[in-house]
Amino acid sequence: NSSRPSVLTRMAASFSARTEGRLLLLVLAAAASARPAINRLQAARPATGPASCTNLRSYRLRSGAIGKVANRLWQASARRRIDPAKATLEQLRDQPKIPSDSDEGVAWLPFSALDGQISSSQQGESEVVTVPVFPLGSVYLPGAQEILQIFEPRYREMYEKTQTGDKMIGTMLVKDGKMAEYGSLMEVTEVQDVSEQTNDQIKYVVVHDVKERIKVKRIVNPGNLQDTSTFLQAEVEILRDSDEEFKKKPVIEEDLSEAEWGCSEIIKVLADLQEDLQEPVRFSKDVVSEINMRTESWKAINLWNSYMSQLHTQKYNEMQEATTKVIMDHFKKIGREVSGRVEVNFNDLPRDIQDEVAKITLRFQEATRKIGGGPYPFQRLLQANSHKERLELFYKLLNEHVQGLLLKKLERKK
Repeated sequence: NSSRPSVLTRMAASFSARTEGRLLLLVLAAAASARPAINRLQAARPATGPASCTNLRSYRLRSGAIGKVANRLWQASARRRIDPAKATLEQLRDQPKIPSDSDEGVAWLPFSALDGQISSSQQGESEVVTVPVFPLGSVYLPGAQEILQIFEPRYREMYEKTQTGDKMIGTMLVKDGKMAEYGSLMEVTEVQDVSEQTNDQIKYVVVHDVKERIKVKRIVNPGNLQDTSTFLQAEVEILRDSDEEFKKKPVIEEDLSEAEWGCSEIIKVLADLQEDLQEPVRFSKDVVSEINMRTESWKAINLWNSYMSQLHTQKYNEMQEATTKVIMDHFKKIGREVSGRVEVNFNDLPRDIQDEVAKITLRFQEATRKIGGGPYPFQRLLQANSHKERLELFYKLLNEHVQGLLLKKLERKK
């Protein structure tokens, strides 16, 4: 399948650097090889308590930058005669943070559905259809366009059938041996056979438009959960938001809900902070200012998804560069000439170099943990039953990131 590689898998990937016009490729044999070095460092590292100033509310009182943000939110509230002290947004702001790597609140498929039984009653007169299922390690959101590379025999078969029949495919998040109960319905819009160009390593490159949210009622062929000779099929319910009629109302600023107004305001604040801090990855202020949170909420969420992916890519590239530099410096120190492609096994490196690479890996893991992201926050957004609930969750994600940037700005002023 096309699920994105995990942090540990990517740690074992290639590290490249330019040296005198020649490409040096350093390959760490396996992520597990670095684990002893990481464990040594973690055991030796002194325990640290929370930062001396962890109360963001006190920062707000002392910081002109935060005061400016608070004033902007206050003015927006005043225009709509909202008391910020009583606003839902203030309640949201005080909610405890759910770690991005926690599956708390994610609905996993019950065993009854995996056994081919109906898992739950359907909502009202919603439509139930049978579709092929593509379990993946990522969450795909309505409104997105996704490109997948297909190489497994069962999925080659699945996409061959879409070329002559129904072009709809269901995709569900699979993590740690569990399958999510909620997923997405994707329409196949383009299938390109690339077997000749890839020596049959990859059969198809497929373009999909993500259309709807779905909920699995039952797996039609549960035997194929273990026997992977063919693809899964499932009966799924096509979901509609419980407040769908509200979303059809004309969009008037004075009529925006608390959640819609909150997301519209805070994403603009976020774009301002990104520009002030000259963040390498940032939103376009023009784009976020034009997003209509009633009719384009999925556009905003997909923009956030792309932003988080780019942040992780940036940190990963930094880890690659730092690791390559450590190993290159080691080669120069021992007088080893580098020419062309060189493969290096992690276990063949000296202990001190292993520890340096482990330190870089730990810093990368800590940085990505602070960034957040991962599939679970987006899975919770996908399974939200209403437009209002989804935007309240989205607001929390945006607000957590704003707080992080505010703290970063304050630290620079020290």
